[in-house]
Amino acid sequence: KKESGGIFLSDKEVKITYEALFELLRREKNRDELQVLQDTFFSDVKMYISEKESSLEDFRRNNSLLASKQRQKAEHELNNIRRIVTELYERREKKIINMAINMSRTASNIIDKSPLLESENSFFESQVILLDQFRKNILIDLFTALREDSKKKEQEKADELEKEETIAKNE
Repeated sequence: KKESGGIFLSDKEVKITYEALFELLRREKNRDELQVLQDTFFSDVKMYISEKESSLEDFRRNNSLLASKQRQKAEHELNNIRRIVTELYERREKKIINMAINMSRTASNIIDKSPLLESENSFFESQVILLDQFRKNILIDLFTALREDSKKKEQEKADELEKEETIAKNE
């Protein structure tokens, strides 16, 4: 087995562990940049949670005292896994939104998108488009309107000066 990004690989099987999820969350918390995950990360997590839920159901069907303690432990672990995965997702989501804001503000392609999963890349691109449209609709239209107002005021001043000069010549 070799470890790759907190996920243990052995042959074709991807095994996610509670400890690996905890480590991924810790790294995502402690580093500013988006951390690299395997392309199949979310589907692997879904499978892992499904296996944990299946084990929990087995404990629920067994009425022994030992099974009751195992059920409580499994419920607690499953709740923690959900909390970790949710926090990991939300931290990644926040970083992706910040990446989109930076890309929209700078209008450059120097943002490193390599850590994005395919689904995250779609989210990122849609956020950039949304932010660009909002920026265009608000800022550019605002500045265009201000320029037009400024030109209008300049024209009014020029008309007023011309009117004053005409009155002065006629006097």
